Amino acid sequence: MTIYIIAGLLIVGLVVFLLLWKPNKQTSSGNYFFSTQSESNERIQNLGLDKTSEDASYILDSTKLSFPITQVDAAKTGYKAEPEKDWVIDLISVNGESFKKDDISRLFDYDWR
Repeated sequence: MTIYIIAGLLIVGLVVFLLLWKPNKQTSSGNYFFSTQSESNERIQNLGLDKTSEDASYILDSTKLSFPITQVDAAKTGYKAEPEKDWVIDLISVNGESFKKDDISRLFDYDWR
């Protein structure tokens, strides 16, 4: 008997819900018009919006651009070692001889740096 009461209440609740519930007929796309790209391109051509009303290509002329010339301090652009890091390069001579200052300068010349 309890099962019949619960089933009856569910059915009555479902009927009341369906009668009172009104679906929102205005969807999120209610303010938009959907069309294919070819339809949009055709509308643009029919309205004449594919032709510019004036020539503004001069805006893109890069020869008319001016950029300020900044002076670069050569002392600031040089390499400066970071004091937190130690650079260690092991040099091993093939003949077992010691290196001279000129040999080191030739190995680590300006191009290498």
